[in-house]
Amino acid sequence: LRYGSPKALKFVDKVYRIIRDEAYKAAAGLAKEKGPFAKFDPQKYLKGLFIQQLPEDIRQKIKTHGVRNSLLLMQAPTGSTSLMANTTSGIEPVFEFEFVRRDRLGEHIIRHHLYEQWVNKNPKSKKPDWFVSAEELTPEEHIKVQAVIQKYVDASISKTVNAPKSHTVE
Repeated sequence: LRYGSPKALKFVDKVYRIIRDEAYKAAAGLAKEKGPFAKFDPQKYLKGLFIQQLPEDIRQKIKTHGVRNSLLLMQAPTGSTSLMANTTSGIEPVFEFEFVRRDRLGEHIIRHHLYEQWVNKNPKSKKPDWFVSAEELTPEEHIKVQAVIQKYVDASISKTVNAPKSHTVE
């Protein structure tokens, strides 16, 4: 799916809803076992706008048992970290799928590991639209992804939005 596309936004919404709901089920389960966090007040906690958006069965578990942690979910950008760990970049689009690195030993073509796999299987094909890099996206596409994820995060979210070089401060 192309990052920021309507289909991708629906998929991200589904994934993050599952993450949120499962995190809160687990937190209520831990509270049942070990008790809720020290300052848990069920009356105040259940009135929170974020908590009111949870499914009824989860809110009922929270009402009965509390939650073990006051905040459960945050989202870091993870773009650079993913390169070091050779994994997907989470909330961030891939910055570049292919670039030239120059060092003392010469020039090297560096490819994202998933793009490398695709190129090896499709050596003569044009790069598909779903291999979209951060700079090929509009700022609005970046923000739409963040907006979907933000609905499911109770703490903080951090997201890099790449803008074209032609953008001015104004």
